[in-house]
Amino acid sequence: MGGVMHIWRLFCFFSAPSIFGEALSTHVDQFATLWLLIFLYYYIELMQDECLHNDKNTVQNCIIMAICIAFGYLTKPSVLIGMALLLVVLLVQCIKRKDSLIIIGKLLLWVIPSMFLFLLPEFYRNLQSFSALTLPIAGQRQLVGTFKPLYVLVNGIKNLSFNLPNIYLYESDYWIAAIVYRIAGLLGVPIDDPSISEDGRAFYLHAAQTYEPDMAVNAVLLLAFLLCFIWGIFRIKKQTNGYAKKYSMTVAVIFIIFCCLVRWEPYVSRYMISYLALLCPMIAFETEDFSENFIYPVGRAFLFPAILFMCCIELFGLSVYHTKISMYGSDDRFKGYFYNRQEIYSDYDEVCNIVKSKGYKTIGLVLSGDSYEYPIWQRLNSSAELINHIMVMNESVQYEKTDFMPECIISTKVMGDEIEYNEFVYELNTDIDSNSELWLYEINRKK
Repeated sequence: MGGVMHIWRLFCFFSAPSIFGEALSTHVDQFATLWLLIFLYYYIELMQDECLHNDKNTVQNCIIMAICIAFGYLTKPSVLIGMALLLVVLLVQCIKRKDSLIIIGKLLLWVIPSMFLFLLPEFYRNLQSFSALTLPIAGQRQLVGTFKPLYVLVNGIKNLSFNLPNIYLYESDYWIAAIVYRIAGLLGVPIDDPSISEDGRAFYLHAAQTYEPDMAVNAVLLLAFLLCFIWGIFRIKKQTNGYAKKYSMTVAVIFIIFCCLVRWEPYVSRYMISYLALLCPMIAFETEDFSENFIYPVGRAFLFPAILFMCCIELFGLSVYHTKISMYGSDDRFKGYFYNRQEIYSDYDEVCNIVKSKGYKTIGLVLSGDSYEYPIWQRLNSSAELINHIMVMNESVQYEKTDFMPECIISTKVMGDEIEYNEFVYELNTDIDSNSELWLYEINRKK
């Protein structure tokens, strides 16, 4: 591919709402994507070799790939699906090339220790916390809970359709969701079965131009992928660039398998970021091939500008969305965190203001999983001397400091007018008892 196509695939990637939004957030999906792409860079070199060699360059490539697997696991295990499938393709290639089993074994002796060297600290911490190498429920909620082919197929269709709503089809989220419901019905699959839907949630699609990073709809990338995938299948025997053709079909199949294996949830697009990155070179290659070989000149001239125009429309919408966020929190960084949950801002602001005004230096936190914890730390970190989680009810209870005596307790649940913790009784601040999201208990007396 020429230089223009290299720029084109980068533009496709960074104009996708999920990628753009996550780059401005504290999520780690982009970092996980980095490890997958580094892995891919060295993987392609191994694929292009005539056979595997036990030389310095091959060993170095394999060690780097092993490190990428380790850091991919530590960052976001969802990228391991793509890495595992790529390694399966490499294994098939090795069998076709009749690579030496002895050389493969020697390379594995470098790969496995290199990978586990970086995983040992994590495994040690998990053994200390959970008495297991990983948290027992890790991954269970993210992967499908059944091997029934029709269920897995419907799950894949649900995930593929996640990014289809677009502004070019009126109420597209409604119509596309209706089609998915219809397909599930025809196949006799309960579309909201917990095995293919997180917690049995009712299936729905986000509206076009949803730009919140966790739920962003990447319509342009998915539409371009579907068109390019169809074109690639049609042209597969005529394309002369063997490596690019093989890459395009491989990553397309990997993306589809990924969609089938990851359980649908309303926030599934964040897991797709790494795989959308894999698709961008495929889209660039197939677009270039289309512009050179489509039978109708008008069609050849239309596809590239059409995708470019849609990407620019997305970038404009993203710029407006994130400008609003910036303006919303321009005077108060703390306020900016609540742009998507403005209804709870007043509760958090009021509690933090009371804590600061009363000069509390030691603060206990009793927070639920979906609470806005980071803004609390950001607001109170400059005035508080020590902030700790207390009354921990999960496996990490062993790390709770039992001798900690907070002056106040911030809680996301009402635990009565008074609560006891260690040697003291804490009383609910009645000035904010009308809050619905966050409450404050203040030290009152000894037991």
